[in-house]
Amino acid sequence: MTTIAEISKDLHISRARIYQIIDSLDDKDKPLKDSDNRYILSQDVVNAIHQYYANNTNKDRQDKSTSSNDQLVNILSANLTKRINR
Repeated sequence: MTTIAEISKDLHISRARIYQIIDSLDDKDKPLKDSDNRYILSQDVVNAIHQYYANNTNKDRQDKSTSSNDQLVNILSANLTKRINR
């Protein structure tokens, strides 16, 4: 059985982030807990965690890229306006 530590190592993220992802999963994808209150990580749950991480990491990168592009456009526009007004 896979552990939280193994998943975090595979994805190169903290164990705390894995727990955040688990909290964000749809109820149907969330793992059950055993009598010691530890997660039971079936392969379906592991796949759901990987999928959630992949989807949200790509979205975050796209958002950051768009933000950087917007900032660059604003700087170039301001510089062009200054040159035109000289």
